[in-house]
Amino acid sequence: MDRGRVVDYYDDYSPYWEEEDAKMVDGVLDSKEKHLCVHVYHCLSCDSEVELSVKEVRS
Repeated sequence: MDRGRVVDYYDDYSPYWEEEDAKMVDGVLDSKEKHLCVHVYHCLSCDSEVELSVKEVRS
């Protein structure tokens, strides 16, 4: 299950950060250039979480 951007969990205000600002602190050096977004995924079977980079999709 996708729990959203990893930066949304940093503090109370981080869910309101602009995408470009979030990319500066997401832990991936080239996420802005490669159009990646780091998300938290939760496994309902084993109750574990992992951070994965996903390709951004622009609408």
